[in-house]
Formats: sequence, C-alpha cells, structure tokens
Amino acid sequence: MNSPQNKIKDNSITKYNYNFHYPNPDESLPLTVYMDGETIIKVELQMDSLRQEIKKIVPNLNNQQKNPFSEDYDNSYLLNVNYVYVLALEKLHKIEVPEYNKYIRIIIVELNRIASHLYCFETLGLNIGAANLIKNTLRDRKIILNILNTVYEINSFGNYFQIGGIAKDIPVGFLENIYKFIDYFHPRICNYKKTLQKNKILIDRTANIGILFPDTANYYGITGPNLRASGIKQDIRKDKPYSLYNELEFDVPVGKGLIGTTGDSWDRFWVRCQEMNESVKIISQLLDKIPVKAINNKVQKVLQPLDIKLNFQTENPTGKLNFDITTDAPDKSFQLKMRCPSFSCLIAIDEIVSEHSISDLPIILSSLDIRIKELSKHD
Repeated sequence: MNSPQNKIKDNSITKYNYNFHYPNPDESLPLTVYMDGETIIKVELQMDSLRQEIKKIVPNLNNQQKNPFSEDYDNSYLLNVNYVYVLALEKLHKIEVPEYNKYIRIIIVELNRIASHLYCFETLGLNIGAANLIKNTLRDRKIILNILNTVYEINSFGNYFQIGGIAKDIPVGFLENIYKFIDYFHPRICNYKKTLQKNKILIDRTANIGILFPDTANYYGITGPNLRASGIKQDIRKDKPYSLYNELEFDVPVGKGLIGTTGDSWDRFWVRCQEMNESVKIISQLLDKIPVKAINNKVQKVLQPLDIKLNFQTENPTGKLNFDITTDAPDKSFQLKMRCPSFSCLIAIDEIVSEHSISDLPIILSSLDIRIKELSKHD
C-alpha cells in the first residue's frame, strides 16, 4: 500500500483548499486537504505569522507595559492569558498578592473557562448546523461576557489583572451577578449533557470519529481537555497547583468511551461539558469563602529583573499555556516566549483525521478546539 506521501503524487488525489470557520466571522483556519475521493489522505496548514509585529514592539517595553499584549489573544479567554503573565512575573520577582485578589482572579478565570468551552460547543453547532446548540451556547456565553465586561468598564484599557493584584476593585453587584449566573447555569449543564447523550445526529457525527489515542496525544505534547478526553488524568491545577487551587475541591474529568471510543470527538465534548460543572464548583467555593477586601501590593512600574530564567505553566481552557521568561539584562530586554496548546493539536491533526471522510473534518476540528489566534501568535 502506498504511504500518504506517495499517494499525493498519484493522479487520483485531489488537492482542496479548505477553510474551517469559527463563530467569529473574522476567523478561519486555512488548510490544504489531499483526498482520494472523499477520504482524507493528508492535511497541511497554511499558516502566517501575525506574531512578528508584536515581537517588534514588546522588547522595547517594561514588564508592566507588556501586560496589555498578553490580552491581545483569543477573545474567548483573553483574561486567562493575562492571568498567566502576571502570575509568572509575580513568581519571578517574589511578589505576594493579597488573598482577596487571588479569589477575584480565580473566579474570573474560571468564568472565562466556561465561556471558552461554550465557544467550543458553539463552533460544533455552527459546523453541523445545530441551530438550538448555537442559540443556547451563544445566550449562555453572552451572560458570562456581560458579567466580565463590567470589570473592563472600571478599567477602560483592559489589563484588569496586574502585577501585584488587580487594577481596581470589582464593581458593585459583581459577585451578586455571579451568584445568579451559577444558579441559572448549573441546570443548564445538565441540558448540554442530555444533548450529548440523546441527540442521535450529534452522536453519529462525533462518536468513533477523530480518535486521539493516548500514545499519540503524549507523542505530540497535547494537553488540556483533548488529552484528558483520551483517558489521561492530567491537570496542572491539580498536579502543580498555583494560586489557591490546592485549597479547592474539584475533579479532573477524563474520557471513558461512554458512547464511542475513548479519545474520540464525542469524548472531547463530554470532558468539556464535565469541566464546566467543575468550574461552577470552584466558583461556588470561592464565593462562599471570599475574604475581606484588601488593596493591591504597591509594585513599582519598572521592576528590576533578576539574572534568571523562569518557566511557568498554567491550565488554560484549551490546555497547558507555557511561558518561558528570560531576564538577564536591563528591563527592556525582557524576553517572553509562549507555547500554546493549539499548536500541539495542529501538528497532530494529520494523524487524527487521516482516512476519515471530508465531512468529518469540521467536526474533528471543532472537538479539538483549535484557536486560530493562538496559532498566529505562537513563538
């Protein structure tokens, strides 16, 4: 039998430029797909590098000025990236953050995690034509974004998480709105689970489709919900706890092949659905124990770097976000490199989709939750 590389040279192979579309109309993932009939033989990415413009700007800024660039990221979870940046700098400079601010930060990033998973479900609905799924996820995600937008309104330039704490205290009624959302959203998660378990069309399109085996996931360095859906129980919030996560009780859901095969597209959506429930549990615990308000630590605008290299990782909604920080000269030579979870998924995509029908490709891509902005900003 010819290998995929040899088959591409055959006259029977069709080359097709394919654009995977997201709910955001400005985003699409351009791929070159090689097919034998309707069967995928090979997939290649057409990737540009928008990151270059940011690379030219960032080295000329001090570390506080670089902070807003951590929010120039995927809109569905930009606060989570900002969170990693400030945590890394606080660890580098041994800055202690008041407990109150730690609580506020985690409440916000876990809300953002739910919004990100809802965006993944919305992408699925878009690519299988499920109008109800699109409507429900769009409505629920909009509620979260409206709550999060209130913290931006009090700090109009964004950049809400800052080195040493938060920009300003949360607005009046912020926590009350989150209580209301938790009461509303908890039963909504049951509806999403029911859709996954009962909707025959959705099951037929996702079960046993795009199986990511554990060995393959480890080989390509895949992390986050995609890795856990393959049955591997790995979550940095549990394995290497940061901030307050070691004080919180929550589970790490993994794929078990309840409907199809462990590691298939259905499992990836199921794990994200379970994780939304765990985020609700985390937020509820924080709301019940939130301490008395405290002001931020006073952090000078230009921190003098240490002669050190730091690697810092957190569990972002799409997987492990890895920051490598080098500070071995004056502050303006501060270097930051990011490894994004979508990059690992993309280099594995050819193996995951090979021998599937072209009609399965959008479903597999939806389930992997590959974010185009992560790829364009990858170092």
